[in-house]
Amino acid sequence: MKLEVERLVLGELETNCYILNWGGEAAVIDPGADEEQLLERLAGQRVRYILLTHGHPDHLGGAPRLKREFPQAELLLHGADLDGLRWFLPDLEPDGLLEEGTLIALGKDGESLRVLHTPGHSPGSVVFLADERLFVGDLLFSGSIGRTDLPGGSQEAMDRSLRRIMELDGDFLIHPGHGPETTLARERISNPFLRELQVRWPPERS
Repeated sequence: MKLEVERLVLGELETNCYILNWGGEAAVIDPGADEEQLLERLAGQRVRYILLTHGHPDHLGGAPRLKREFPQAELLLHGADLDGLRWFLPDLEPDGLLEEGTLIALGKDGESLRVLHTPGHSPGSVVFLADERLFVGDLLFSGSIGRTDLPGGSQEAMDRSLRRIMELDGDFLIHPGHGPETTLARERISNPFLRELQVRWPPERS
C-alpha cells in the first residue's frame, strides 16, 4: 500500500501541515492553524492521529479544532515538549506521549511511522520516518536548519540530531516544517550548515 502525502501551508508563519493517508486511515502532522482548508481536505477521511513534531504554537494551532472535529484521533507529541503544549494550549491534553523508537501504526497492512527523537530546536522535537520519507519539523530545511535560540533550544543537541539524520543510510525525501521539500542527499552536499557541521564533527570511522 503506497503512502499518500498532501502538504498544506497554514497560518501566518506558513507552517507545512502534512496529511498522510495509508489504506484509508489518515494522520495529520503539525496542524499549524485552524483553517477551513484543512477540514475540507479531511472530509470523509478516517483521521486516526494528530501528530506534533514539537510543541511550538505555529505547529499546533489547529490541534484543538481537529480534536473537536475528530474526537477519535489520538493527539501525540514527545513528553519533553509537554510543558510547551500546556503553556500555549492549557486546555488541550495529549492522548499519549511519543518516545524514541515509538511505532505509530497507520493503515491496514502493518504500515507504521517510526519516531526519532531529535532535540535541538526544542527539547521534544521529533522526526517521523516512513517509506523513505522524513517529516522533520523545524530540524532541517532546504538550505538551512532550525533555530536554537528559543526557550529549550540547544545548539549542541541540534548538532547531534543533525549528525544523526545525515548518517542515515540511503536517501530520503525531506518534508520540513516550513519551505519547500528537499532530499537528504541534496542537503548533505549543498546545505552550508550541514557542510560546516561535517567539518567540525566529521563522520566516525569504523
